[in-house]
Amino acid sequence: MNTDIRPWIIVLGIGLAGCAMDERLPTELGGACGLDTQCASGQCGHLDGRSFCTEECVDASGCSAEAGLPLCRPEGFCAPACREGELSGTGATALLCRGGAFVACSDQDPATACAACGCEPFGGGMCTSTGCELPRADGEACTTDLQCASRACYRDTNVCGAPRPMGEPCTVDAECATSNCSADGAAGVTGVCNQALGTTCTRSTTTCTRCIGASTLSDGICSRRRCDPERAPTCPRVSRRTWTCDRTVDGDHRCFETCDYEASYWCLEDSDYCHMDGYCY
Repeated sequence: MNTDIRPWIIVLGIGLAGCAMDERLPTELGGACGLDTQCASGQCGHLDGRSFCTEECVDASGCSAEAGLPLCRPEGFCAPACREGELSGTGATALLCRGGAFVACSDQDPATACAACGCEPFGGGMCTSTGCELPRADGEACTTDLQCASRACYRDTNVCGAPRPMGEPCTVDAECATSNCSADGAAGVTGVCNQALGTTCTRSTTTCTRCIGASTLSDGICSRRRCDPERAPTCPRVSRRTWTCDRTVDGDHRCFETCDYEASYWCLEDSDYCHMDGYCY
């Protein structure tokens, strides 16, 4: 009987290939990987676009320099030496890379480290060429918000002070307890402190320059007429809706609602619809 055995040969070949793949030795520490299961340690780490077999650690004594993983990262896994000047974490507990290892920013010289670490690890204030200038008390002279303990430097008097309540004069958001000045970042324009962005408003609300989605039947969300990436970058954020400060076609900036074009997104403002660029307008 003449029987075609080619299908059986193909099946046998696939089976042998599968066995060969299953018999590959796990990758050792430092080797390239894509999945945890490819590593002898059972852990594939990912850092700066590179993936490598690693293992958990508490300090550098648990890592292998021979494998090219001399550093115990703050995240708790062994890795290559960090880049000089690289920052890990934020605020008072931030770490700075020095000589391939992370050290506490607070243990460094503020004059050389504040540019990378900021001034929070050194007690706050503003970074200068000689270190960090300590925060100034209310009533002391200032030129920037960072100089003040209150984080508000009044532009009209150039003194530090507590952020002002709604209705008080302002030129930048930092001067307001609600972080929303009606000047919307326009340089040299004096406004008043408005209600916080993202809070409820109506068509008749006087403490909000732009009430998004307000109608005769429903309330809206407080936003701003325009925004400024440097002086007033904040836009509303509420529930699952988010607005982002971006450039308009005429070169100005406005808070645009972000959206998912693929999900038939419903924009809050009736006149807007979701575009492929991910914005409502």
